[in-house]
Amino acid sequence: MEKIAAIGVTTILGGVAAMQLALVLGAPWGAHVYGGRVAGPGEALPAPYRVASVVAIGLLVGAGWLVLARAGVVAPDLAASALVLRGTWVVAVYLVLNTLANLASTSLVERWALGAATAAAAVMTVLVARS
Repeated sequence: MEKIAAIGVTTILGGVAAMQLALVLGAPWGAHVYGGRVAGPGEALPAPYRVASVVAIGLLVGAGWLVLARAGVVAPDLAASALVLRGTWVVAVYLVLNTLANLASTSLVERWALGAATAAAAVMTVLVARS
């Protein structure tokens, strides 16, 4: 069960990372992220937010690796380590906070699609962390 949940979390985080990469490369979805307040409909993100998206990609990839490690999918010898366990709980808390931020967004896409995705990822991350 933990491995399936970890793969589910990583799939969601990978999808969000791919979206962030598209934003970095100039996708016109700026109105649908960062609270819906930094770009208008059909506009790309301004440069500082593209940098933030690059950072987000790194965090998402790292979070996915931690969850996979905790479930023993990658680096199974680290699954029980205190660092991986604590890191997985940090990811779970981050996803809960991110879900709350998504739900407070003025963007319907961010509120409903990303809010649902991060909520599902948070629940699955807690399942993995508790294993």
